Amino acid sequence: MKKIGGLLRVGFGQAGAPIIATNLQSSEGAFNPMVEGRRIHAIFGFIYILSFAKITEVLEEDVLTFVNKISKVVHDVAMAWGGAPNKNLGDAYLLTWRLNDPEVCALACRLPADASTSVCLP
Repeated sequence: MKKIGGLLRVGFGQAGAPIIATNLQSSEGAFNPMVEGRRIHAIFGFIYILSFAKITEVLEEDVLTFVNKISKVVHDVAMAWGGAPNKNLGDAYLLTWRLNDPEVCALACRLPADASTSVCLP
């Protein structure tokens, strides 16, 4: 059961944890992925490995070792700063930092931002 919970956590990510918890507590017996959600405030970071096609071409079978080393650094640094790796897309990583303090959320929404790279929802 612990391994299945771990796989679900990896598959759904940090944002999906409440969905898993609600389904595990339900007595219906069937998994319902449409459990009502709730709004959270977060900062999203996106990291992209430049020239990944060229790196793959040069490293050939060693590219997996390279990606695993990069992944370890990205995950360790994100978690050290209170973030969570959310998704790995091969040559890109999505990271999240939940904002639980309403004052920090308000401040983050007032910061000047490039509209193409960040969005602040009300």
